[in-house]
Amino acid sequence: MELLVATLAHSTKGNHEDALTRVRLVVDTVKNAPGIIHVRFYTSRESDTYYFMLSSWEDEEF
Repeated sequence: MELLVATLAHSTKGNHEDALTRVRLVVDTVKNAPGIIHVRFYTSRESDTYYFMLSSWEDEEF
């Protein structure tokens, strides 16, 4: 059995580049975490910037 985790982040206007750098750091860290199966990362294309990450993890209990 797998665990699916959804993470949503929003950045303020004018702070897109800094926010993208920070979110990519989180994604790179998660990709190397023990138990991770798969990670997908999405960015909105609207004037307000949203970042969405889906990650699946091994469930050690099953």
